[in-house]
Amino acid sequence: MSKVVVFGAGGKAGRAVVTEALSRGHEVTAVVRDPAKYEDLASARVQVVAGDITNVRSVAAAAEGHDIAISAVYDASSAPEPFFVGAAHALLESLPQAGVRRALIIGLVSNLEFAPGQRIMDGPDFPEAFLEFSKGHAAGLEVFRSATTDLDWLVVTPPMVLDEAERTGTYRVGGDQLLTKEDGTSHLSYADLAVALLDEAETPKHHKTRISVAD
Repeated sequence: MSKVVVFGAGGKAGRAVVTEALSRGHEVTAVVRDPAKYEDLASARVQVVAGDITNVRSVAAAAEGHDIAISAVYDASSAPEPFFVGAAHALLESLPQAGVRRALIIGLVSNLEFAPGQRIMDGPDFPEAFLEFSKGHAAGLEVFRSATTDLDWLVVTPPMVLDEAERTGTYRVGGDQLLTKEDGTSHLSYADLAVALLDEAETPKHHKTRISVAD
């Protein structure tokens, strides 16, 4: 049994991670901005606490005494680049101080490649409405990639379509390119994304890199 701290535990991905961690016998600290809004998350093995993933002291306080940190954060009220860059810096600085050696961060599909060296977000048909958010996520990824750190981080990037389909317990793993099926589709359930994250938490196979996952 390990102690897992989940940042952004109130969202769909975060809740799936909490559920999967509990099913494997782990203890969980669920970090959200306002615990009063997420009282349903609390249980005998889940402590719900307030936290700000862009604040070094807040991250360190929430992560103290845990073995693994998982970030499923999303903040629609903040400018994307300062938020994701700030979150990356806070995790890199605070988690080693708190004694956490392994961190898993959910990435964004738009900065995967659809062809070697060609990111989805740079394609001519990419929607302008999502470009700022995508650039922010990509900037956060580059913070991790350029860091000199003892933190064993991994960015796990799900595909185009994430939904609430049933857990299968299976998934495929790729690198920087989008994983698709023969018909060109790309899909994964939140539950199986959580499986991929907890598999890496329990038995690390990839280190200080980014991977893609899909069904």
